[in-house]
Amino acid sequence: MCVHINSLRTSLTSVTHVKVSASSAGQLSRDLANIQAQLTALKGENLGSFSAQAKELTADINKIKKDAAELTTNPTKAAKSLTTDIATLKTKAGPMVVQMKKVCHVT
Repeated sequence: MCVHINSLRTSLTSVTHVKVSASSAGQLSRDLANIQAQLTALKGENLGSFSAQAKELTADINKIKKDAAELTTNPTKAAKSLTTDIATLKTKAGPMVVQMKKVCHVT
């Protein structure tokens, strides 16, 4: 379980340091895909205090994916939504990382 949490934590931390731009799209996509993959792997695990945040993070990632899918049909609106989504994720990331460390007893 901690292997998945550590990978999730690494990608979430990476997202907080990436400036949203065309040049960072590839890295951002890889990080978001890894976050989703790790959350899927953790589904059904006893995550203790991180359980509620894992559900919230899953919802945030799903919203980002939905908004990203709209880039081709409504690029201006989608880009604005994505910028807001990523900013929200960055705000939530710090407390989530703290909880993940507690689950895996990392200091």
